Amino acid sequence: MASLRTHLLYEAVDIAFAKTEVHFRDKRDLDPNKRRFWQLTEPQHACALAISSPHCYKLVAYMLQRHATCVNVKDTVIQCGTRCYHYTISVISFSSHYYIRRFIELAGRFCSRLEKFSYTLKSAYHSIFVDSLVDNNVCDSYGSELTYPVRHCTIFLSDVTNPQPQEPEPIWIKSSMKFVRQDGVVQFLGINGIERPVDQDAFTFLKDMKIETLHILSSLMRSVFYETDKTISFDIFYRHRPNMEYMKTFRCDYQINIQSVVMMLKRYKIQNVRINNVRLPDYNQNPNKLRRVRCAIANLWTHMQQYDGNVYVDCKSYQSIRTDWEAVVENVKAELPEYHVSQKDVNDVIITMERASGTKKLLVEIVFYNYARYRCRAPYQLRRRHEHLEFRPY
Repeated sequence: MASLRTHLLYEAVDIAFAKTEVHFRDKRDLDPNKRRFWQLTEPQHACALAISSPHCYKLVAYMLQRHATCVNVKDTVIQCGTRCYHYTISVISFSSHYYIRRFIELAGRFCSRLEKFSYTLKSAYHSIFVDSLVDNNVCDSYGSELTYPVRHCTIFLSDVTNPQPQEPEPIWIKSSMKFVRQDGVVQFLGINGIERPVDQDAFTFLKDMKIETLHILSSLMRSVFYETDKTISFDIFYRHRPNMEYMKTFRCDYQINIQSVVMMLKRYKIQNVRINNVRLPDYNQNPNKLRRVRCAIANLWTHMQQYDGNVYVDCKSYQSIRTDWEAVVENVKAELPEYHVSQKDVNDVIITMERASGTKKLLVEIVFYNYARYRCRAPYQLRRRHEHLEFRPY
């Protein structure tokens, strides 16, 4: 055992999951009882494996973080699986009698898709999972429309025998999952996306709500070639403000204008803020384009540093260059020395920067592209996506 190279075990697991995807690719009508990664899918199996040795404990934790990230809650059982084309393959499960608290926390933190949930939680250990959703920064779907029987689901975090029927969410919301305590406080509200057009009326449902954690994800359904998410260009809470005394965590994956983010940082005090899709407008074609980009980023970073709380911002921008492309490339390299400059294609230049200070972190990626090369009705990012899908090797 002393000579055992344990890191090879994780590589073997990665290979096994890759082969699993290939194995289930063409098995569209497979019996649900046979949709499993291995024979150790019952709740007692995960616990027995984890306590058998430190290496096995780490192995289960590794699978929950990297592969078994699709969660389905049925009755008292939490099932963690991996998505394979037509359905989810069962990998690990837990129950009220067989669970390890740390594993339930990992399932919540690294859940990439929350597929199903009972209307009323039937076991106290489910609250561990809900509490850990606060720290989830990777989930892209709460209650998928393809697998869930209703578009909006309210789940009660207490022993409520006959919960009152909830009013459906407004038509602007594509789907949502709401966890409500007996005192009426919404412990967690996950929204999969807002229907277009995105205007301030889309957030009327937030007014005066007592929400502790709010996640607004990007759109679920969009065309690969012809659509991008619309950009929120206003303060989400300004007209329809929730009760800010209760809000502890706010995450937004929907595209939002950089000025709107600055306004929200100035107006509100939320303990944890994570905004993953901040956008700069494509500034007008003039000699000051580079200066305006630099000033906008500097202003955002200044307000982040002044903010009393934890802030993570990921900022992206696509800036078109319509004249003197070669000269602009040289100017970018010369005038933005604090950025890392790369040029993978002769028709675009990518600059990146990362800043961190205490509990504040800012990631920036700005693409300057040659408009003469990519000019069309579709935005630059869709053109690049189209070319990648059309010409990628098989």
